Amino acid sequence: MPDKLVGRGVHVIIGKENKAEAIQNYSVVISQYGLPGEAIGCIAVIGPTRMQYARSIASVDYLAEVLSGLIAWLYGKKIPTEAGN
Repeated sequence: MPDKLVGRGVHVIIGKENKAEAIQNYSVVISQYGLPGEAIGCIAVIGPTRMQYARSIASVDYLAEVLSGLIAWLYGKKIPTEAGN
């Protein structure tokens, strides 16, 4: 797993790229969600190295956006975007 997720977006860690020995036979598709500096979390899929990456990446990305929107709504704020809008 990455020591720190940098920015928004989906990260994919495959097999031996995982630092944790216990999951080196698996892949991890992970993304951060929430409001930086206030409420953040991570959502991930852990599966075989031959998983359907396109489906996993799309699912994790979609859920991270939905959860970010929910947290922004709960905090009464706008979701920060990459374009700075």
